[in-house]
Amino acid sequence: MKNDSQEYVKIVSNVGGNLDNIKRLEREVANMLLAAKLEEIQKALRGKLQPFKKYSKVDEFLAQYKEIRSRYKFLVLEGQSKTGKTCFTKWLLGNPDRVFETNCAACPEPELRDFNSLYHEIILFDEAAPEMVINQKKLFQAPPCFVEMGCSATNCHSYRVLVSGTRLVICSNGWSEAVAQMRSEADKDWLRENSFVVDVKNERMYS
Repeated sequence: MKNDSQEYVKIVSNVGGNLDNIKRLEREVANMLLAAKLEEIQKALRGKLQPFKKYSKVDEFLAQYKEIRSRYKFLVLEGQSKTGKTCFTKWLLGNPDRVFETNCAACPEPELRDFNSLYHEIILFDEAAPEMVINQKKLFQAPPCFVEMGCSATNCHSYRVLVSGTRLVICSNGWSEAVAQMRSEADKDWLRENSFVVDVKNERMYS
């Protein structure tokens, strides 16, 4: 009876810790269920895939990674919605699970805290603006070193990423127009020199 009482006291005295453990377990179970649901969706979509078209600039983009370089150009897929830009990117190397996607619409910088350079082969920057790329030049050159992200006056939320050798792809509805509207000619030139741009307009990227 005494041992039972002692165990009860231990449990009661650590209510906060036990509740945290329960919440953590619930999140993990929810994530597992969501992952299973996503796999079912992706499996269904795989059966509907159609052959993608070939683009010479995409081939040039991929050819960079046949050797280790100090910097790489990024790829821009530009075109209207529903042309297949995102799907094309996710299947660019044949495995959508290895693609890290981040929503960059109206963002000062991409959120890459969950990016894993040992696993992900592609980073898909959805609707990344030219200005954001200019502000993150070091990142988009994919240098052979860590890149500081989330920098501020105190750097209390900063983190580092290694993207060297990772294919960086931007999907955009109006990249060229946004570049043309930039004031700095130097910035325009930098973007042109450091990217491969494929403008699919309103044509589908699959047959």
